[in-house]
Amino acid sequence: MPEYLSSAVVLIALFACFIGLVIWAWSKNRNSTFNHASHLPLEDDEAYINDLEHSANPPKASKADLK
Repeated sequence: MPEYLSSAVVLIALFACFIGLVIWAWSKNRNSTFNHASHLPLEDDEAYINDLEHSANPPKASKADLK
């Protein structure tokens, strides 16, 4: 196989991958995911940290709760 033919095949394959990636990124199925990701820097970090702390350390039961 001549060198120019193998280069052309690789170029066409890479171009097809690029077009597939563009279609995937702009599809309506990905819109909600990208919209959520674009709002992440604007979310309240303290509320997120408090949620993580409360889920990691559940409140301990007191003696009154055990009766």
